[in-house]
Amino acid sequence: MKYKISVSSRARKELLDVTKYIITEYDAPDLAHRIANKIKSNIAELGFMPKRFSLVLDELLAQRGFRSIPVENYIIFYIVNENKKTVNIVSVMHNKRDWINLL
Repeated sequence: MKYKISVSSRARKELLDVTKYIITEYDAPDLAHRIANKIKSNIAELGFMPKRFSLVLDELLAQRGFRSIPVENYIIFYIVNENKKTVNIVSVMHNKRDWINLL
């Protein structure tokens, strides 16, 4: 069964910020769009078998159902709602950020 994907406004903004940052700081629009498209593709694939990625290593966040997907130097954080058959994309951030305290 396919799951519905819901992307939070926060995650949308973060993805846009990632794209802008790479374009501005590295003058690499092709790279920025390639990474953004790869992130979007990984999000879209969560419609099928969203639990194939493991829960995060932080115990409190794992208890809340947070899962993650590494994509390049970024991490997609999401929660699966089995009752509603939805995948909620919560955040997209650089893997060097203090994600435990930011989620």
